[in-house]
Amino acid sequence: MGNKYIIDRIEGMYAILECYNGDMLRISVSEIKGTPKEGDILINKGDTFIVDNDLTINRKDKTHDMMKNMWK
Repeated sequence: MGNKYIIDRIEGMYAILECYNGDMLRISVSEIKGTPKEGDILINKGDTFIVDNDLTINRKDKTHDMMKNMWK
């Protein structure tokens, strides 16, 4: 499995990615397979980045649960 990144934001034709170690990377949206959105998790495979829907959903669910539990 390749390196994992989170899409921090999309600026025009570029996606700004955050690596799990905190490093930031700017890539062309054309390098991403799938329909990228902010918060999606990408897997880097060579010259291509692939949206990992399962990891993205899992991350969003965990974040939602943490936020829900903060206000109890």
